[in-house]
Amino acid sequence: MRFEEFYIGQEFKTKSLKLSKEDITRFASEFDPQYMHLNEDKAKQGRFNGIIASGIQTLAVSFKLWVRQVIMEMRSLQGLL
Repeated sequence: MRFEEFYIGQEFKTKSLKLSKEDITRFASEFDPQYMHLNEDKAKQGRFNGIIASGIQTLAVSFKLWVRQVIMEMRSLQGLL
């Protein structure tokens, strides 16, 4: 998609993806080693009451799902599916 094709309020529907605790801690160990992603006891004291996925991880997953959806739509439009 080109920049001009996006508009304010536009929504994209994608499939979902569930991250396991192991997915979250593996990613955080390498790319975002903060307590709220790695330390269960300390994270329970925070406002989310447990470990949470990194914002960077959720961004990466969202982008992956969006790209898959756009590719599927393009193939469908081109009759390749």
